[in-house]
Amino acid sequence: MRAVHLFPGMALAIALALAPPAVSGQEQEEDGPPSLTSHRSWAMPLFKDWSVRPFAATRMAAADGLAFIGTREGRLYAVDAESGGIRWVRDLGGRVAGGATLGEDNERVYVGTDEGEVWGLRAEDGETVWRAQVSSEVITAPRVASGMVFLRTADDYLWALRAADGGTRWSYNVEGRSLALRGGARPAYRDGLVFTGFSTGELVALEAGDGRPSWRERIATSTGRTELERMVDVDTGPVVRDGTVYTAAYHGAVVALEAGSGQQLWQRKFSVFNDLAVDDEALYITTADAKVMALDRSNGGTLWTQTDLEDAGSLSAPVLTEHAVVVGDSRGRVTWYHRDSGKVLARREVGISAVNSPPLPLEGDDLLVLTDQGTLNRLGLR
Repeated sequence: MRAVHLFPGMALAIALALAPPAVSGQEQEEDGPPSLTSHRSWAMPLFKDWSVRPFAATRMAAADGLAFIGTREGRLYAVDAESGGIRWVRDLGGRVAGGATLGEDNERVYVGTDEGEVWGLRAEDGETVWRAQVSSEVITAPRVASGMVFLRTADDYLWALRAADGGTRWSYNVEGRSLALRGGARPAYRDGLVFTGFSTGELVALEAGDGRPSWRERIATSTGRTELERMVDVDTGPVVRDGTVYTAAYHGAVVALEAGSGQQLWQRKFSVFNDLAVDDEALYITTADAKVMALDRSNGGTLWTQTDLEDAGSLSAPVLTEHAVVVGDSRGRVTWYHRDSGKVLARREVGISAVNSPPLPLEGDDLLVLTDQGTLNRLGLR
Protein backbone atom coordinates (compact mmCIF):
# COMPACT_ATOMS: atom_id res chain seq x y z
CA MET A 1 0.00 0.00 0.00
CA ARG A 2 1.50 3.33 -1.00
CA ALA A 3 1.21 6.61 0.83
CA VAL A 4 -1.00 9.31 -0.61
CA HIS A 5 0.98 12.53 -1.17
CA LEU A 6 -0.64 15.93 -0.88
CA PHE A 7 1.53 18.98 -1.45
CA PRO A 8 1.29 22.20 0.58
CA GLY A 9 -0.37 24.03 -2.27
CA MET A 10 -3.18 21.44 -2.30
CA ALA A 11 -3.57 21.27 1.48
CA LEU A 12 -6.67 22.39 3.32
CA ALA A 13 -4.70 24.77 5.56
CA ILE A 14 -6.51 27.96 6.36
CA ALA A 15 -4.34 31.01 6.92
CA LEU A 16 -6.08 32.99 9.62
CA ALA A 17 -5.84 36.74 9.97
CA LEU A 18 -4.46 37.72 13.33
CA ALA A 19 -7.76 38.75 14.87
CA PRO A 20 -7.81 39.91 18.51
CA PRO A 21 -7.25 36.72 20.52
CA ALA A 22 -9.44 35.42 23.29
CA VAL A 23 -7.26 36.13 26.33
CA SER A 24 -8.24 35.99 29.96
CA GLY A 25 -6.61 35.37 33.29
CA GLN A 26 -5.65 36.82 36.61
CA GLU A 27 -4.71 40.47 36.87
CA GLN A 28 -0.97 40.97 36.63
CA GLU A 29 0.66 41.98 39.88
CA GLU A 30 3.23 44.75 39.86
CA ASP A 31 6.14 42.31 40.13
CA GLY A 32 4.42 39.45 38.33
CA PRO A 33 5.06 38.02 34.86
CA PRO A 34 4.23 40.18 31.85
CA SER A 35 0.85 39.89 30.17
CA LEU A 36 1.20 38.17 26.81
CA THR A 37 -1.01 37.78 23.77
CA SER A 38 -1.78 34.52 22.02
CA HIS A 39 -1.78 34.30 18.23
CA ARG A 40 -2.74 31.67 15.69
CA SER A 41 -0.56 31.16 12.60
CA TRP A 42 -2.81 28.66 10.81
CA ALA A 43 -5.57 26.09 11.27
CA MET A 44 -5.93 22.84 9.35
CA PRO A 45 -9.10 20.67 9.36
CA LEU A 46 -7.71 17.13 9.21
CA PHE A 47 -10.90 15.16 9.79
CA LYS A 48 -14.42 15.47 11.22
CA ASP A 49 -16.16 14.41 14.42
CA TRP A 50 -13.38 12.42 16.02
CA SER A 51 -15.01 12.46 19.48
CA VAL A 52 -11.88 11.69 21.49
CA ARG A 53 -12.59 10.48 24.98
CA PRO A 54 -10.67 12.23 27.82
CA PHE A 55 -8.84 8.96 28.58
CA ALA A 56 -7.82 8.25 24.97
CA ALA A 57 -6.17 11.45 23.76
CA THR A 58 -3.56 11.10 21.05
CA ARG A 59 0.08 12.12 21.36
CA MET A 60 1.62 14.01 18.44
CA ALA A 61 5.31 13.97 17.48
CA ALA A 62 7.50 16.39 15.53
CA ALA A 63 11.03 16.67 14.15
CA ASP A 64 12.80 18.35 11.25
CA GLY A 65 9.82 20.61 10.54
CA LEU A 66 7.26 17.78 10.27
CA ALA A 67 4.50 16.90 12.75
CA PHE A 68 2.90 13.44 12.83
CA ILE A 69 -0.73 12.99 13.93
CA GLY A 70 -2.59 9.69 14.17
CA THR A 71 -6.39 9.72 14.10
CA ARG A 72 -9.25 7.49 15.19
CA GLU A 73 -10.27 7.45 11.53
CA GLY A 74 -7.24 5.23 10.98
CA ARG A 75 -4.90 7.66 9.26
CA LEU A 76 -1.46 9.01 10.02
CA TYR A 77 -0.77 12.54 8.79
CA ALA A 78 2.60 14.21 8.23
CA VAL A 79 2.07 17.97 8.38
CA ASP A 80 4.49 20.81 7.72
CA ALA A 81 4.67 22.47 11.14
CA GLU A 82 5.55 25.86 9.64
CA SER A 83 2.84 26.18 6.99
CA GLY A 84 0.19 23.59 7.88
CA GLY A 85 0.54 21.87 4.52
CA ILE A 86 0.03 18.11 4.43
CA ARG A 87 3.19 16.29 3.31
CA TRP A 88 1.65 12.80 3.20
CA VAL A 89 -1.24 10.72 4.56
CA ARG A 90 -1.18 7.00 5.31
CA ASP A 91 -4.23 4.75 5.82
CA LEU A 92 -3.40 2.28 8.60
CA GLY A 93 -6.57 0.21 8.47
CA GLY A 94 -7.29 0.67 12.19
CA ARG A 95 -7.94 3.50 14.62
CA VAL A 96 -4.98 5.18 16.32
CA ALA A 97 -5.61 5.69 20.04
CA GLY A 98 -2.20 6.36 21.58
CA GLY A 99 -0.38 8.43 19.00
CA ALA A 100 2.85 8.42 17.01
CA THR A 101 6.51 8.38 18.02
CA LEU A 102 9.68 9.14 16.08
CA GLY A 103 12.68 6.84 16.11
CA GLU A 104 16.00 7.66 17.71
CA ASP A 105 17.34 9.11 14.44
CA ASN A 106 14.01 10.77 13.44
CA GLU A 107 14.05 8.80 10.18
CA ARG A 108 11.16 6.50 11.12
CA VAL A 109 7.79 7.02 12.76
CA TYR A 110 6.10 4.29 14.80
CA VAL A 111 2.38 3.93 15.54
CA GLY A 112 -0.08 1.26 16.72
CA THR A 113 -3.78 0.68 16.03
CA ASP A 114 -6.89 -0.76 17.69
CA GLU A 115 -6.41 -3.89 15.54
CA GLY A 116 -3.18 -4.67 17.38
CA GLU A 117 -1.01 -3.72 14.39
CA VAL A 118 2.23 -1.81 14.89
CA TRP A 119 3.71 0.08 11.95
CA GLY A 120 7.23 1.30 11.29
CA LEU A 121 7.13 3.91 8.51
CA ARG A 122 9.65 6.14 6.79
CA ALA A 123 9.18 9.65 8.16
CA GLU A 124 10.01 11.37 4.86
CA ASP A 125 7.29 9.72 2.75
CA GLY A 126 5.19 7.32 4.88
CA GLU A 127 6.39 4.17 3.11
CA THR A 128 6.18 0.94 5.12
CA VAL A 129 9.41 -0.38 6.64
CA TRP A 130 7.69 -3.14 8.65
CA ARG A 131 4.38 -4.23 10.21
CA ALA A 132 3.95 -6.35 13.34
CA GLN A 133 1.04 -7.86 15.24
CA VAL A 134 0.64 -7.74 19.02
CA SER A 135 -1.98 -9.24 21.33
CA SER A 136 -4.53 -6.43 21.57
CA GLU A 137 -5.32 -2.78 20.87
CA VAL A 138 -2.30 -0.50 21.18
CA ILE A 139 -3.32 2.14 23.73
CA THR A 140 -0.16 4.23 24.07
CA ALA A 141 2.26 5.99 21.79
CA PRO A 142 5.34 3.77 21.50
CA ARG A 143 8.59 4.57 23.28
CA VAL A 144 11.71 4.04 21.16
CA ALA A 145 15.03 3.46 22.95
CA SER A 146 18.06 1.18 22.83
CA GLY A 147 17.07 -0.17 19.41
CA MET A 148 13.62 -1.28 20.60
CA VAL A 149 10.00 -0.11 20.39
CA PHE A 150 8.14 -0.41 23.71
CA LEU A 151 4.33 -0.15 23.84
CA ARG A 152 1.33 -1.02 26.00
CA THR A 153 -1.78 -2.89 24.90
CA ALA A 154 -5.31 -2.95 26.29
CA ASP A 155 -4.90 -6.45 27.77
CA ASP A 156 -2.23 -5.19 30.22
CA TYR A 157 0.78 -6.35 28.16
CA LEU A 158 4.02 -4.45 27.68
CA TRP A 159 5.67 -5.35 24.36
CA ALA A 160 9.27 -4.88 23.24
CA LEU A 161 9.78 -5.04 19.46
CA ARG A 162 12.98 -4.62 17.49
CA ALA A 163 13.03 -1.15 15.94
CA ALA A 164 14.86 -2.45 12.86
CA ASP A 165 12.33 -5.06 11.71
CA GLY A 166 9.43 -5.24 14.20
CA GLY A 167 10.33 -8.66 15.54
CA THR A 168 9.29 -9.44 19.12
CA ARG A 169 12.07 -9.34 21.72
CA TRP A 170 9.82 -10.04 24.73
CA SER A 171 6.45 -9.29 26.33
CA TYR A 172 5.32 -8.89 29.94
CA ASN A 173 1.82 -9.20 31.36
CA VAL A 174 -0.02 -8.63 34.62
CA GLU A 175 -3.53 -9.87 35.36
CA GLY A 176 -5.55 -6.68 34.90
CA ARG A 177 -8.88 -5.55 36.26
CA SER A 178 -12.21 -6.21 34.54
CA LEU A 179 -13.01 -2.48 34.50
CA ALA A 180 -10.24 -0.07 33.56
CA LEU A 181 -9.82 3.44 32.22
CA ARG A 182 -9.66 3.92 28.45
CA GLY A 183 -5.93 4.48 28.27
CA GLY A 184 -2.54 3.26 29.40
CA ALA A 185 0.83 4.39 30.72
CA ARG A 186 3.28 5.16 27.93
CA PRO A 187 6.51 3.36 28.82
CA ALA A 188 9.60 5.30 29.89
CA TYR A 189 13.23 4.23 29.45
CA ARG A 190 16.35 5.09 31.40
CA ASP A 191 19.67 3.33 32.03
CA GLY A 192 18.63 -0.07 30.75
CA LEU A 193 15.25 -0.15 32.53
CA VAL A 194 11.74 0.22 31.08
CA PHE A 195 9.04 1.65 33.36
CA THR A 196 5.28 1.37 32.88
CA GLY A 197 2.06 1.25 34.89
CA PHE A 198 -0.84 -1.19 34.82
CA SER A 199 -4.55 -1.27 35.66
CA THR A 200 -3.69 -3.10 38.91
CA GLY A 201 -2.34 0.14 40.38
CA GLU A 202 1.28 -0.98 40.04
CA LEU A 203 4.37 0.56 38.49
CA VAL A 204 6.86 -2.01 37.17
CA ALA A 205 10.51 -1.60 36.15
CA LEU A 206 11.84 -4.24 33.73
CA GLU A 207 15.23 -5.01 32.22
CA ALA A 208 15.06 -3.64 28.68
CA GLY A 209 17.10 -6.47 27.21
CA ASP A 210 14.98 -9.44 28.28
CA GLY A 211 11.90 -8.13 30.13
CA ARG A 212 12.87 -9.49 33.56
CA PRO A 213 11.20 -7.47 36.36
CA SER A 214 13.67 -5.39 38.35
CA TRP A 215 11.07 -4.15 40.83
CA ARG A 216 7.30 -3.81 41.16
CA GLU A 217 5.65 -1.16 43.36
CA ARG A 218 1.99 -0.61 44.19
CA ILE A 219 0.98 3.03 43.63
CA ALA A 220 -2.70 2.69 44.60
CA THR A 221 -4.82 0.12 46.43
CA SER A 222 -8.25 -0.88 45.13
CA THR A 223 -11.03 0.07 47.59
CA GLY A 224 -14.73 0.95 47.36
CA ARG A 225 -18.07 -0.71 46.85
CA THR A 226 -18.29 -0.56 43.06
CA GLU A 227 -15.92 -1.44 40.21
CA LEU A 228 -15.84 2.25 39.30
CA GLU A 229 -14.73 3.23 42.81
CA ARG A 230 -12.11 0.45 42.79
CA MET A 231 -10.37 1.62 39.58
CA VAL A 232 -6.73 2.37 40.34
CA ASP A 233 -5.19 2.42 36.86
CA VAL A 234 -1.68 3.80 36.51
CA ASP A 235 -2.39 5.49 33.17
CA THR A 236 0.09 8.30 33.73
CA GLY A 237 3.25 7.73 31.72
CA PRO A 238 6.25 7.57 34.08
CA VAL A 239 8.84 10.34 33.83
CA VAL A 240 12.44 9.62 34.89
CA ARG A 241 14.64 12.53 35.93
CA ASP A 242 17.91 12.55 37.89
CA GLY A 243 17.48 9.03 39.22
CA THR A 244 13.85 9.53 40.26
CA VAL A 245 10.74 8.18 38.52
CA TYR A 246 7.48 10.12 38.84
CA THR A 247 4.02 8.77 38.07
CA ALA A 248 0.41 8.82 39.31
CA ALA A 249 -2.67 6.62 39.63
CA TYR A 250 -6.38 7.27 39.19
CA HIS A 251 -8.07 7.22 42.64
CA GLY A 252 -4.54 7.01 44.02
CA ALA A 253 -1.58 9.33 44.40
CA VAL A 254 1.23 11.19 42.68
CA VAL A 255 4.47 9.48 43.71
CA ALA A 256 8.23 9.79 43.40
CA LEU A 257 10.35 6.62 43.55
CA GLU A 258 14.01 5.79 43.29
CA ALA A 259 14.42 4.60 39.72
CA GLY A 260 16.94 1.91 40.60
CA SER A 261 15.12 0.30 43.52
CA GLY A 262 11.47 1.43 43.47
CA GLN A 263 11.76 2.80 47.00
CA GLN A 264 9.14 5.48 47.53
CA LEU A 265 10.49 8.97 48.23
CA TRP A 266 7.19 10.84 48.63
CA GLN A 267 3.54 10.75 47.64
CA ARG A 268 0.63 13.17 47.41
CA LYS A 269 -3.02 12.09 47.33
CA PHE A 270 -4.37 13.33 44.01
CA SER A 271 -6.42 11.52 41.39
CA VAL A 272 -4.59 11.84 38.07
CA PHE A 273 -4.96 10.02 34.74
CA ASN A 274 -3.03 12.40 32.45
CA ASP A 275 0.70 12.43 31.84
CA LEU A 276 2.99 14.67 33.89
CA ALA A 277 5.45 17.37 32.89
CA VAL A 278 8.78 17.88 34.67
CA ASP A 279 11.48 20.56 34.65
CA ASP A 280 14.51 21.18 36.88
CA GLU A 281 12.45 22.34 39.84
CA ALA A 282 8.84 21.23 39.51
CA LEU A 283 6.41 18.48 38.58
CA TYR A 284 3.28 19.75 36.79
CA ILE A 285 -0.03 17.86 36.94
CA THR A 286 -3.66 18.20 35.89
CA THR A 287 -6.01 16.45 38.31
CA ALA A 288 -9.26 14.58 37.70
CA ASP A 289 -11.17 17.51 39.26
CA ALA A 290 -9.59 19.96 36.75
CA LYS A 291 -6.90 21.61 38.88
CA VAL A 292 -3.52 22.60 37.43
CA MET A 293 -0.72 22.25 39.97
CA ALA A 294 3.05 22.56 40.34
CA LEU A 295 4.70 20.33 42.94
CA ASP A 296 8.24 20.53 44.31
CA ARG A 297 10.17 17.66 42.73
CA SER A 298 12.23 17.08 45.87
CA ASN A 299 9.40 16.57 48.37
CA GLY A 300 6.03 16.87 46.61
CA GLY A 301 5.14 20.14 48.32
CA THR A 302 2.69 22.43 46.51
CA LEU A 303 4.35 25.33 44.70
CA TRP A 304 1.12 26.68 43.20
CA THR A 305 -2.43 25.62 42.36
CA GLN A 306 -4.77 26.97 39.68
CA THR A 307 -8.50 26.29 39.97
CA ASP A 308 -9.64 28.62 37.17
CA LEU A 309 -10.51 25.70 34.84
CA GLU A 310 -12.72 23.77 37.24
CA ASP A 311 -15.68 24.63 34.99
CA ALA A 312 -13.98 22.85 32.09
CA GLY A 313 -14.88 19.30 33.02
CA SER A 314 -11.62 17.69 31.91
CA LEU A 315 -8.12 18.89 31.04
CA SER A 316 -5.36 17.69 28.78
CA ALA A 317 -1.98 16.64 30.08
CA PRO A 318 0.25 19.66 30.78
CA VAL A 319 3.15 20.41 28.43
CA LEU A 320 6.08 22.80 28.77
CA THR A 321 7.11 25.55 26.39
CA GLU A 322 10.03 27.93 26.86
CA HIS A 323 8.26 30.07 29.47
CA ALA A 324 4.98 28.38 30.27
CA VAL A 325 3.07 25.27 31.24
CA VAL A 326 0.21 24.82 28.77
CA VAL A 327 -3.11 22.97 29.17
CA GLY A 328 -6.08 22.32 26.86
CA ASP A 329 -9.61 21.81 28.18
CA SER A 330 -12.95 20.28 27.20
CA ARG A 331 -14.42 23.71 26.38
CA GLY A 332 -12.00 24.19 23.49
CA ARG A 333 -9.56 26.52 25.22
CA VAL A 334 -5.79 26.58 25.58
CA THR A 335 -4.24 28.27 28.63
CA TRP A 336 -0.61 29.31 29.21
CA TYR A 337 0.49 29.52 32.86
CA HIS A 338 3.72 31.04 34.14
CA ARG A 339 5.89 28.15 35.29
CA ASP A 340 7.11 29.82 38.50
CA SER A 341 3.93 31.49 39.76
CA GLY A 342 1.03 29.76 38.04
CA LYS A 343 -0.34 33.09 36.84
CA VAL A 344 -2.34 33.03 33.62
CA LEU A 345 -0.25 34.46 30.80
CA ALA A 346 -2.84 33.98 28.06
CA ARG A 347 -5.91 31.98 27.11
CA ARG A 348 -7.36 31.29 23.68
CA GLU A 349 -10.44 29.55 22.36
CA VAL A 350 -9.59 27.33 19.40
CA GLY A 351 -13.06 26.00 18.64
CA ILE A 352 -16.25 24.61 20.09
CA SER A 353 -14.89 21.11 20.63
CA ALA A 354 -12.62 19.88 23.40
CA VAL A 355 -8.83 19.86 23.46
CA ASN A 356 -8.16 16.53 25.18
CA SER A 357 -4.94 15.67 23.33
CA PRO A 358 -1.83 17.26 24.88
CA PRO A 359 -0.51 20.17 22.80
CA LEU A 360 2.78 19.57 21.01
CA PRO A 361 5.52 22.09 21.92
CA LEU A 362 7.59 23.50 19.06
CA GLU A 363 10.22 26.22 19.32
CA GLY A 364 9.88 28.99 21.93
CA ASP A 365 6.30 29.19 23.17
CA ASP A 366 4.76 27.94 19.92
CA LEU A 367 2.81 24.69 19.87
CA LEU A 368 0.40 22.59 17.84
CA VAL A 369 -3.09 22.03 19.24
CA LEU A 370 -5.49 19.36 17.99
CA THR A 371 -9.19 19.68 18.77
CA ASP A 372 -11.44 16.66 19.15
CA GLN A 373 -13.30 17.61 15.96
CA GLY A 374 -10.05 17.31 14.05
CA THR A 375 -8.71 20.84 13.55
CA LEU A 376 -4.96 21.25 13.96
CA ASN A 377 -3.83 24.73 15.04
CA ARG A 378 -0.44 26.39 15.39
CA LEU A 379 -0.51 28.81 18.33
CA GLY A 380 2.07 30.98 20.04
CA LEU A 381 2.64 33.88 22.41
CA ARG A 382 3.79 37.45 21.85
